[in-house]
Amino acid sequence: DVVLEPRRLVRGRLADPLGFPIADAELRPAGIPWSAPPELGLAGILLEQLASDGFEPSLGIVARWGSRLQELRVPPWLRTLLQRLCAPPVRTDARGGYELWTTRRELALRVVAPGFERQKVVLVLPAEQRDAYDAGTAQIARVGRFRGVVFDSAGEPVRDAEVMLARYDQSSRGMPARSRRRPTIGASSSCRGPMRTARW
Repeated sequence: DVVLEPRRLVRGRLADPLGFPIADAELRPAGIPWSAPPELGLAGILLEQLASDGFEPSLGIVARWGSRLQELRVPPWLRTLLQRLCAPPVRTDARGGYELWTTRRELALRVVAPGFERQKVVLVLPAEQRDAYDAGTAQIARVGRFRGVVFDSAGEPVRDAEVMLARYDQSSRGMPARSRRRPTIGASSSCRGPMRTARW
């Protein structure tokens, strides 16, 4: 016999740090427990990050492979293919509210909204509750913007320099990438314009 888990309705709301609703935000399933075979190398790191991000990655992934850092880019065709294989995203209404159905007790949602950081919202549904579950309000921080100028040792501005911004992780002794198999997200841009992270 095949036993099917009953679906449950989940309701929630997204707001900024001041409590104002975030309308038209996109919520995608994230945190898929999957580990790539080691022989896939950098391709495996990229696929693991895609699964963790709900197949909506940022512009680049900074990974430490051996003794060197490497930035990985997601090909547009691969992004389109993976998004088609996943459940369609849910969007918030004008009041920041959303509704979705799930059969899982633990649910991770990747939130994507213009002007806000990409954040993962984790929900744990009570096992004894079978009716609609109220997830409450999740606050999403706004994206920060970094501006600066690159100079050489003589104090002259450097044209067309590339600047990489990455998370600082104490466990990696200051290295921008956590480990060989756990990449760190960052973004790069020309020094002629503002430096802004796509996800921070």
